Amino acid sequence: MIDVSIKVIKRSGLVDDYDSSKIFNALLKAATRVGYTVDNQKLTPGILQDLNEVTKVVDEQLQMRYSDGNLNVDVIQSVVMDQLLNSQHKDIAKEYISYASKRKQVREDMMNTDKSINKVLNKDPQVVNENGNRDSRKLPTRRDLISGQVFRAKGLEMLPKDIREGHIKGDIHFHDLDFSPLFPYTNCCNVDLADMLNNGFHMGEVKITKPHSIGVAASLTSEIISSVSLSQYGGTSIPNIDLVLAPFAKMNYDKHVAEAKEYNVPAAKKYAWELTKKDIYEAMQGLEYNINSITANSAQVPFSTISCGQSTNKFGREIQKDILKVREAGLGGKSAIFPKIVFTITKGINYAPDDPNYDIKREALKCSSIRDYPDIVFADNMLEITGGKTEPMTSMGCRSFLPTWINPETGKEQVAGRCNLGVVTLNIPRIAMESKGDKDKFWRIFKERVELVHRALRFRIHRVLQAKSTDAPMLYMEGALGRLQPDEDIKQLFTGGRATISFGYIGLYEMNTVFYGPDWEHNQSAIDFSQSVVSYMHDKCLEWYHAEDFFYSLYSTPSESLTDRFCRLDKQKFGVVADITDKDYYQNSFHYDVRKDVTPFEKVKFEAPYQHLATGGFITYTELPDISHNLSALEAVWDYADEVGIGYLGTNVPMDTCTNCNFHGQCIETNKGWKCPQCGATEGLQIVQRLCGYLGEINTRPVVKGRMKEMEHRVHHNLSQLGVTMQAEHVIKRE
Repeated sequence: MIDVSIKVIKRSGLVDDYDSSKIFNALLKAATRVGYTVDNQKLTPGILQDLNEVTKVVDEQLQMRYSDGNLNVDVIQSVVMDQLLNSQHKDIAKEYISYASKRKQVREDMMNTDKSINKVLNKDPQVVNENGNRDSRKLPTRRDLISGQVFRAKGLEMLPKDIREGHIKGDIHFHDLDFSPLFPYTNCCNVDLADMLNNGFHMGEVKITKPHSIGVAASLTSEIISSVSLSQYGGTSIPNIDLVLAPFAKMNYDKHVAEAKEYNVPAAKKYAWELTKKDIYEAMQGLEYNINSITANSAQVPFSTISCGQSTNKFGREIQKDILKVREAGLGGKSAIFPKIVFTITKGINYAPDDPNYDIKREALKCSSIRDYPDIVFADNMLEITGGKTEPMTSMGCRSFLPTWINPETGKEQVAGRCNLGVVTLNIPRIAMESKGDKDKFWRIFKERVELVHRALRFRIHRVLQAKSTDAPMLYMEGALGRLQPDEDIKQLFTGGRATISFGYIGLYEMNTVFYGPDWEHNQSAIDFSQSVVSYMHDKCLEWYHAEDFFYSLYSTPSESLTDRFCRLDKQKFGVVADITDKDYYQNSFHYDVRKDVTPFEKVKFEAPYQHLATGGFITYTELPDISHNLSALEAVWDYADEVGIGYLGTNVPMDTCTNCNFHGQCIETNKGWKCPQCGATEGLQIVQRLCGYLGEINTRPVVKGRMKEMEHRVHHNLSQLGVTMQAEHVIKRE
């Protein structure tokens, strides 16, 4: 029964209506864990009667003693324990008490710095393998993991009680606790590289002035990426690098022309252009090598992204081509993990054969067919999604997108010099299972949890605003985000839509499975319901923005560990639920169930509408076999994605490498690791997977079993529609 006159104070500090059915459900779970089950996992009638009786007695006592007041959840537990101990089911009492004690211990352990540090020293897989791009065997990484554990424990203590409890229980996830809120770090950003290179900046005690060559400009770019990465915790992105670096390549050209004329070199301009092309290639090669040889936050290569595709002059064109050619060549034959490359496709620039940069699109197809990157931004669709007219947005980090913002000082749309303030993610499958298929109950709980996320995001904003410009001068004073004075308020860099704060979500597939079954993707009513859920979150974000002037963006969370964590916690709470918790992972955001055979066309058409709703972060992946011999087939996927409204697309292909025989493709997985299918070698292999939106090299370190389960689900695509004649292969990459 429910008695709304009694209010229950939860451990989070929130107040809810008293509901005795929750007591009965907790007793059922304890009895099931003890083993009181028969066929179909149902409790015997006798046990059900006994548990109903215990619930009735507890309810009567609580109603009598607390009929007009607030009731602490610990009081309810205490009364339940007393009644169980007085019953004939001491085993159920023991389990109920033990479970309550374990949950309390979990909460305490998460804020215990000694135990947190020991998780690293004892190589707890959930800690040392949380991030696929960090090699926990190395001392600097372990040092950083230990500091991260201390930050996480202290950060949890700082969180308001309801947010802390929501995170610990798994209702929500407060991302990046190993950095924030202990320090007022920002998340990912789009660096204003043009401002920094053209106007100079300080790095340490040195004043860096404007470079006069493409080589120096590219070298400084890698230094800027490293320095910015140390000032934040998210990905560092350089948008439109071809447009930014083209003027510096022209400086090389002008110098070579002048020298050629001085020494009477025949065909001076042709000679100068050949030398300039060599300079550009070496600069782009140096940029890639430099980025992959430096470390920033977390004792790892900076999570970095560069975008290109907009320049049509000969310098920008050559920069684009060489970025792609350098990536195709690899680092000693191996695939470079960073930077992530994003290529913008624009009708009239590089979309069709008669466009001036169509040859660069073909080069991008070649590069993507062997190295996964570049990912693709479709300019027209992205402008529609983000509200722009002239400047198509590129990803900030692995998939975070900003809204169109007009700089009030210039009156023009601006992509660079902007950032994200952090992410909090909502566990949507949990709400669906709590509702037990009752949509009215789902919406009630869902709306409450949405407000919990809102409070958590407001706390993130509050914490970031406590920083001074001098705390991160590279961001706030030297041009990456702005040029503030030491005494200026950094808030001006975050309001009015210039920055975002991200509302994340996971598991639309599992949510809809509760209401419509596991094969709902072709059920229009189910699709409409899932889109109504996403629309509600999107609309609330806009409502909060208009009220507070901070742009809340709806973000389709990527997480190599959170899809596991939420599922693991829900499996403890609800048991094994077919097609939901039995997989040991949840689907990321709105993605199509990876276990199902679908063509790339079906997948992108299904996912496209969600990108126009979750405008603050999204990507659609297609899984393909080796398609390097048939670039027209890959282009057909790209063009169709553009046609149906996709804003951001990634195509994953087999890209493992054997350095012994130069094999490139898909290595064979065995119980002991990987093996080259060509020469049989088990050493000298590079196994690359898409991890959390970025590529990750996973053969050099232990792998979390749960994460591998998530990645290893193979998607078998029927590629007949692409004109591919070979049998489609199983591909093990997934986001």
